[in-house]
Amino acid sequence: MLPGMPATASNATQATTAVLERVRTTGKELNAFISELADSALKQAAQLDAETSDLPLKGVPVAIKDNLSIQGQRTTAASNMLRDYVPPYTATTVQRLLDAGAVPVAKTNLDEFAMGSSNESSVFGPVRNPHDHARVPGGSSGGSAAAVAAGIVPIALGTDTGGSVRQPASFCGILGLKPTYGRLSRWGSITLAMSMDQVGIFARSTSDLRRALNVMAGPDERDSTTVALARREAAPVPEQLRGLKVGLIEELSGDWNAPGVQAALRETTGLLESFGAQVGSFSLSTMKLVAPAYLLLCSVEASSALARYDGMTFGLREGEDALGQERVMQLSRGAGLGDEVRRRVIIGSLALSEEHRADYYERAVRARQLISRELTGALEQFDVLLCPTTPSVAWELGEPAGVRAYRGDTSTNLANLAGLPAISIPGARAEHGLPIGMQLIGRPLAEETLLLFSQAFEEHYGADFAPVA
Repeated sequence: MLPGMPATASNATQATTAVLERVRTTGKELNAFISELADSALKQAAQLDAETSDLPLKGVPVAIKDNLSIQGQRTTAASNMLRDYVPPYTATTVQRLLDAGAVPVAKTNLDEFAMGSSNESSVFGPVRNPHDHARVPGGSSGGSAAAVAAGIVPIALGTDTGGSVRQPASFCGILGLKPTYGRLSRWGSITLAMSMDQVGIFARSTSDLRRALNVMAGPDERDSTTVALARREAAPVPEQLRGLKVGLIEELSGDWNAPGVQAALRETTGLLESFGAQVGSFSLSTMKLVAPAYLLLCSVEASSALARYDGMTFGLREGEDALGQERVMQLSRGAGLGDEVRRRVIIGSLALSEEHRADYYERAVRARQLISRELTGALEQFDVLLCPTTPSVAWELGEPAGVRAYRGDTSTNLANLAGLPAISIPGARAEHGLPIGMQLIGRPLAEETLLLFSQAFEEHYGADFAPVA
């Protein structure tokens, strides 16, 4: 049974009404939402109650990150540039949830244009961590993570470019899955970095995660990067882990992490061995290339993606025509884009310039190829790779993160650079009694293997697997 859901599938309206009340109360306390979808949600719920069809997610309330489009609903990407934007189409992933009977109840808060690791760069203000309201929920999909962790909705969508689903899942103590690049369509999402972006899923149980993945996965003619894979259901149990090989990434497993995180990792490896998995370790020689390669490539692609927001044909417009195109663009981008977005656009533009392209962009591309090749080799030796999702628990709101935030994303950047599936699984706690996640990276299209591990941990921890804050 999904948290917060009624005993039968015939009262979607009742369930939706109850969830909308939590959106207005708990959601407001956490600042987790940008827009409430009450009218459309209640209308859809009433239609579902009138139907007899047996849909896989019939009546299940879901929250949608506010960089995923819903036709006729404001979609802002948490930026002044798109504060009043209403798309004329619905993202493929959202449409497939709708087709499966899910009921979107709200659009969630995020870092502006999905750029950030704390959900503090939103023009609508920061989201608060359900476990400690003085701390960040992680970013950029912090609103979606907080909504699930607080028990407002059982499932929420985010986007993950360098860890923006897994990192907040770790900070909030829930499941966060980034599928293989191309497993889910990106059509209808507001792009940050097209070669790394992937729609991801938050949930409190493995079965919810699997159901959401199954209904959304598959090719989309509007996204040429999507791949076909036969959908299949499974009922994994811990015994199925026996003999599977887990590779511990040495560079991400030692003093890089806070003491409480190291203790949680030891607990995790011990638990895996008790399940019968074989835990080994390996060194990733390209680790020092990960952070700079990701930052450069992400900034380059962000610079390209945001070029359309010029105040002339798309997005916020400031200034009169008489000022001239260049001045209008300056005023519009200055008023519409926040500090973190400007920073990445400047870095990306510099890296793509004729003078610096060879020194920065082209070297970053080669570094990405080396990283991907080494990860592929490691996954020929191991079934999955293991490391803490983040090197620390959630930090306090307003605490200067700076380089630490970029450094802390290194473990999650790996999967995006190589296009691999990865999951953050909760269970243990670290400093201040706060949750911490463990990340598993799998082979391409091997999401079911990751869910196998998730199910095993869930069965072990029971009610403490994803405790309500």
